[in-house]
Amino acid sequence: MQAIEGSHSVVAAWDGDKLVGLVNALSDGVVTVYFHYMLIHPSYQGVGIGLSECSGF
Repeated sequence: MQAIEGSHSVVAAWDGDKLVGLVNALSDGVVTVYFHYMLIHPSYQGVGIGLSECSGF
């Protein structure tokens, strides 16, 4: 939990009440974004959830 609280941004993807994706980003707020991890449930991979989560940064 401490890693998520110290992140610049955390984006979650939900299918109803089921968490299906999570992206943790660190940023300087100007130029650089580092995606520390991207977790997508295997059943939801390949449908653009990760791309959608990252496009907001």
